[in-house]
Amino acid sequence: MSGIGPLPTTHDVATRLKWESQAPAIVLNKDFNPEEARKNMLTVCVQCYSKQWSQNYMHRYDLAIENYGDQYFIPAKKMMKELYDKGLLTKWPYFDEKIEWDFYELWHHQGRRARMGAMMMGPNYAWWHGFYDCKKTFLEIEQLYYNALKRGKAQPKYIPGATGKNITPLKNLPKPIDVWKKTPGALMYGYPPGTQKVKPTPAYSPPY
Repeated sequence: MSGIGPLPTTHDVATRLKWESQAPAIVLNKDFNPEEARKNMLTVCVQCYSKQWSQNYMHRYDLAIENYGDQYFIPAKKMMKELYDKGLLTKWPYFDEKIEWDFYELWHHQGRRARMGAMMMGPNYAWWHGFYDCKKTFLEIEQLYYNALKRGKAQPKYIPGATGKNITPLKNLPKPIDVWKKTPGALMYGYPPGTQKVKPTPAYSPPY
């Protein structure tokens, strides 16, 4: 980020952010003092806007963060916890019940769009792609929650390739030598008979 006013140039955006808006829950900045980071951001804003306008804008953003947490994430998380505690949801694999997909969408997609849209002057993302979708998904989570309590089990959902196990039958894999040819630097880990797990290395260095 460019230096502006008394603030120096920096690559660390956290120095100007009060909230961790990418996190599932409401989380204050963990790397810097949240209030100091907010002051830094206001220092940037007042280079073009009045102090009152900037403070009001940040206040509205704080309200959006609180609204997301109080109205959507916290009650949805509470419902999920109760279902797990009662054994009505399986903890592994994660994406094998419909409500788990909905909860993931609520925070990872819709909740993030709502918060970041509010932060970055994007009303369409804050509302139509954010809180509007949060409302619809929360209602579905609530319905699935009550259905699970009534039926004594959650609604399973099969999605091909999304079991979370990362274990594939050997018959569906190419021969090991082909894996090595196509995935330079691949690591082959031994698994029980009939299965094999292939894990590429994080980075590939040419053999020369």
